[in-house]
Amino acid sequence: MMFNSLQIGRAVAALLVVLHHATLGSRKFYGEAFGGFWGFGNIGVDFFFVLSGFIIYWAHKNDVGGRAQATLYSKKRFFRLYPAFIPISIAMLALYMILPNLSQGGREISLASSLFLIPTMYGSPALSVSWTLMHEFLFYVVFSLFFISRKAFWIVLAVWSGLILVAPLSGVDGFYAKFILNMHNLQFSVGVLCALYYHQKTDKGRSEIKPGFFILGSLVMAMLIATLGDVVGVYAKLLNGLLFGMVILSLISMEISGVLSSVFRSKILLFLGAASYSIYLIHNPFLSFLNRVGAPLANVYQVNVELIFIGAVIASILAGAIYYKLWEKPVLALSRKWIKKG
Repeated sequence: MMFNSLQIGRAVAALLVVLHHATLGSRKFYGEAFGGFWGFGNIGVDFFFVLSGFIIYWAHKNDVGGRAQATLYSKKRFFRLYPAFIPISIAMLALYMILPNLSQGGREISLASSLFLIPTMYGSPALSVSWTLMHEFLFYVVFSLFFISRKAFWIVLAVWSGLILVAPLSGVDGFYAKFILNMHNLQFSVGVLCALYYHQKTDKGRSEIKPGFFILGSLVMAMLIATLGDVVGVYAKLLNGLLFGMVILSLISMEISGVLSSVFRSKILLFLGAASYSIYLIHNPFLSFLNRVGAPLANVYQVNVELIFIGAVIASILAGAIYYKLWEKPVLALSRKWIKKG
């Protein structure tokens, strides 16, 4: 069961990330739009990580164990992540090879990261948002233990989470150690635990969870982040994870309770949620192009920077929606048929 509310949450999170990158681009190319207000939109990534942990556990909580189920899980995760990613990444890789000065950041491009989502200290992926997919892939690998041994999975998840918590205090060094013990990885664990909690509370005919507690919890966590975010440093990511765990539980409990039912049935929002991965993948390259178009419009022709900003955001979302309709959705449908036949 996929909750409509979480699909809409995906749409909002993807929009926030687009707004974040559009803000960075406007600041660099043609003047900061809206006073940089939408710069906080990078929290959409935190939501995606928590949501991923929640959905993966929720989707597989009742699956039987064994090698066959683990193989099936691996195939599904591969086709969910890779086919939509690789055409855009290859296109960006080709662009950087043809125009090596295209990236004004002067970064080295890694083939391993760009083609196979393998983190490497020798360069970054051509598609900049791929860093999040590397963490996603790592979580998929860890979760595969769920099908081999439930006990081993929970032990590994607990140990991994504990090491992440103490890593900032122990001065962990080394590229791969920092990657594995990145605080973002803890957000997957938060999502898993939220799904486990919700499953236990609603399983076997138990009463539904009322949304009030989680809405209040979300507000409290938001206030803590607003007041302590700069103080706790790297642990702000943990607070963000807890906030979005509360938000996810609020959304699904509201949906089941019938709160905001018309919003949770919105066809436009549900479509944008379904297309959120494509939007996430394609928006930054598209924004990069539009920023270069916007620069002379603002600097030479004095076009309002907010208008350029809004146009770039809308165009990037449309590009992602089109990519979803023409590529991601058909490929997903074909992959499901292939997996079913296999």
